Amino acid sequence: GHDFRVDYLYIAEFIKNIQEKKNQANPIPVSCFTATAKRNVIQDITQYFKDRLNLDMQVFEAKGQRKNLKYKVYEVNDVESKYKLLRNLIEQEACPTIIYASRRATVEKIQKRLENDNFSVSYFHGGWESDIKVEQQDKFMKGETQIMVATSAFGMGVDKKDVGRVIHYDIAD
Repeated sequence: GHDFRVDYLYIAEFIKNIQEKKNQANPIPVSCFTATAKRNVIQDITQYFKDRLNLDMQVFEAKGQRKNLKYKVYEVNDVESKYKLLRNLIEQEACPTIIYASRRATVEKIQKRLENDNFSVSYFHGGWESDIKVEQQDKFMKGETQIMVATSAFGMGVDKKDVGRVIHYDIAD
């Protein structure tokens, strides 16, 4: 979408300039990948490349439903009940767990509280310096910590095959 990465709107011009500078007769191949784009955004992207580079994009889709996933929603009335439920979910099975929260302050509060309760926990948000983010992510990815508490900034490119549980502590705006 236009509000996600504004620089993407210049990619066709960039590709066109390369083709012209290298005097290429054949167009440069283009691939676009997304896990979250809605149908209208995909149509915008394909139309963009058609209009700017005369490329006909072919769309490949995978269904979002997975048979190996279970979804549950819990109603809680207050912060203390919410934390107790979170602990209960974590204690049900020892497995790598990602807990997403919408705010940096919430991430830090949950991490500190879990750590005080003797859980092995890392945390991650966009406000950290690069070296701290790498350190926290590496601890989780290597299994040094079992739990990652993070904002959605952590979700970009996480590839840990043994994650057994993802908890959305609260929903992002």
